[in-house]
Amino acid sequence: MTTRHLTFCLQVHGTHRRFHAQLAMAVHTREAKLDLVIKHIKSFPDFPSKGILFRDICPILKDPGALTAVTDLFEEHVRQTHPLVELIVGLDARGFLFGPLLAQRLGVGFVLIRKKGKLPGPTVSVAYKLEYGEAEVEVQEDAVAPGQKVLLIDDLLATGGTLYAACELMKKQNAEPACFATMPYLWSTCSTCCYCHGSCGPTNTHYEDILDASSRLCSVPVFSSC
Repeated sequence: MTTRHLTFCLQVHGTHRRFHAQLAMAVHTREAKLDLVIKHIKSFPDFPSKGILFRDICPILKDPGALTAVTDLFEEHVRQTHPLVELIVGLDARGFLFGPLLAQRLGVGFVLIRKKGKLPGPTVSVAYKLEYGEAEVEVQEDAVAPGQKVLLIDDLLATGGTLYAACELMKKQNAEPACFATMPYLWSTCSTCCYCHGSCGPTNTHYEDILDASSRLCSVPVFSSC
């Protein structure tokens, strides 16, 4: 290798290291992390049916920096507002993507809430109404201990139905839901028709209303990481 070639290689290596150092600094702040997450969310109008704006989070999962930023935001919020959380409970199915990452960061366990018939052994289930029809979710009977402080997590809050059922499951287990976490940005920009259950009944409202409704239904504060 000539001196000129070696000098060139060292310059490239130095530029590469500076780039990654700048990138690390760029996503150091909360605002920068939110911006990075937003840039990695794709929108698909009228999917899976007309009138629904589908938010695709696959690009976040594909990008290590964006995935780290999302996990950072979840962790920061929980540590600041709910430091006593003992268990992360993920809602079927995207809660399974972010829940284990957050649980590992916090040093706590992770539990799945799944659709009926997907879990082995004794389970506890709750049926809930959809706009058209019904659905049922379940958790393993020994997954959550009485009095345990749990955090429910999903990627976004679409209709409130699964959240309602998850809260009812936690009540059956005598657990203490501390909060409900969704991904930054998604909760305030979803354009799906909101449909909540219980005292408020079916409704098409602004998204903030569904947060209030879901909060009343499970008697816990509902928050987004942003």
